[in-house]
Amino acid sequence: MTSSQEFLFLYKNERNIIYSFQSRKRFFMKTTYHTLVFLIFTIITTLLITMNKKWKIILNQQHQLFSLISLVIFLTIYGVIITLEQIRFMRGINYIAAFLLAISLGFLIAVEASWYTLETNINSIFISCIVAIVISGIAFNMKHDVTIYMNQLIMLTFTFMIMACLLFFLSQKIDTTFLRHLYALGGFLLSCAYIAIDTQSISIKNRYNQLATNEYVLGGVQIYFPKQVKMFGNSTRTAARMTTVRMCSNKPKTGGTGTIREAGGAFADMGKAKEDQFFYNLQKEQLKKMHQHLEEEIKNHKKQAEEHQAAIKRHEEKLKELRAAAGEYKE
Repeated sequence: MTSSQEFLFLYKNERNIIYSFQSRKRFFMKTTYHTLVFLIFTIITTLLITMNKKWKIILNQQHQLFSLISLVIFLTIYGVIITLEQIRFMRGINYIAAFLLAISLGFLIAVEASWYTLETNINSIFISCIVAIVISGIAFNMKHDVTIYMNQLIMLTFTFMIMACLLFFLSQKIDTTFLRHLYALGGFLLSCAYIAIDTQSISIKNRYNQLATNEYVLGGVQIYFPKQVKMFGNSTRTAARMTTVRMCSNKPKTGGTGTIREAGGAFADMGKAKEDQFFYNLQKEQLKKMHQHLEEEIKNHKKQAEEHQAAIKRHEEKLKELRAAAGEYKE
């Protein structure tokens, strides 16, 4: 008779514990529950930040800086959780660490979400859910065990995070548009890999690198956090580019050329929209040209206002003279 746990030797000096179906089922339900709890905390944090107009302005002005800070905080907490068993198994401390991770992830998503419009964020969430469901379904039914690559994936993740920091510093010196596109593609592929491995590690089927049945807190963390921020970020950028292309194609046929008129044509089709994704996706040179053009317009308007004020004073003095002359004529 097979006991609830037995050892299966897949490689030399390596082993895997096979748990009973009932224990795997209970573990899967607990993991799903904790994932939903952490997800709720993440959503609350994101909404509280993005609904604050002052915070949103600050995040937009210093977007790269806040992205780097939130990424470092998130990476630190996540690294502590997955590497220290004392944190994962100490009841109370593991929940505190998980909730701190949820808050830090919420802040990181809020930084990304504040950069885009509500329509773009909704589209990105929809894209993320579709991609995650499809890849999870494929991974669940896949015969090949991809959990054997867990350690390599973790090392690749830390390398990827370090590259993000280096990319931030490089962007202060050179144009990193092409590098950011490659980074976004790599992030998407890394997210897909995490979805596949995490799905197999908590699934009911027996896999090599299954999580222990008492690690449902870690399971709740792994099934959601590592992939969600990158999947959300890449989906948001994809949806943003789709929004930008659509808005540029809707610009009016008349009105001339140039960045200002092109943006104006896009804004004209949006009616009373207060925010526009087109602004956020313009290149630095275009933004500089827009800034210079607006400054010139402001100077011209100020000059015209001064001329109007001088004309008003002249007319008032002339009116006084006419009234005085009319009074003398009446007498």
